Amino acid sequence: MPQQHRPLIIAHRGASLEAPENTLPAFRLAIEAGADGAEFDVRLARDGVPVVIHDTDLRRVSGRRGEIRDLTSSELAAVDVGTSHHKKRKRLETPSLVGVGVPTLSEVVDLHSSAGRKMHIELKIEKKREMVPLVEAVLAVVSSADTLSKVTISSFFLAAIQEVRRLQPDAVTSALFAPAILRVLKKRRNMIAIARSFGADGISPHRSLVTKKFRS
Repeated sequence: MPQQHRPLIIAHRGASLEAPENTLPAFRLAIEAGADGAEFDVRLARDGVPVVIHDTDLRRVSGRRGEIRDLTSSELAAVDVGTSHHKKRKRLETPSLVGVGVPTLSEVVDLHSSAGRKMHIELKIEKKREMVPLVEAVLAVVSSADTLSKVTISSFFLAAIQEVRRLQPDAVTSALFAPAILRVLKKRRNMIAIARSFGADGISPHRSLVTKKFRS
């Protein structure tokens, strides 16, 4: 009989129901639950340190103002994202999560590496000038052979994939696609062709794009 392979279980921003998304407690809980790894988002703080957070600002995760790019990694670590999490999910209140802050990429990588888990790192880029500094900072953290073997680097900003491959040819990359890509597919062969043109190893399409009509 053919060998059966179970799918990889990747926790989106960690165990983000039980703990604030993209925080160390959320990632620890995902590991304890048996996830094979986690997906998380990375941006640059004002001091050039890559930090793990999805949004461009703190409003949704903490209820306070502040752009990520305007705050240092130390300032972001001191931001309380746990209290806001509790307000949204009162039935899951956990006092120990109050005061949890925004972690650095190094902290998140160390946690997953020590646990032998996979990491899917999404590069969050709003403007082209942010691309090279972010790619360089992320690669500086994950460039060791042992860590790099556990990492997949992805982005909707596909030029970043090219930059990753230029600086670190051994890195595994994936091209992210949102539903809006359907406007482009009328002119290009398909998502795989687009991903290949940017040097990506794979694709990560939005769930709405993965239908019976999807063709490779």
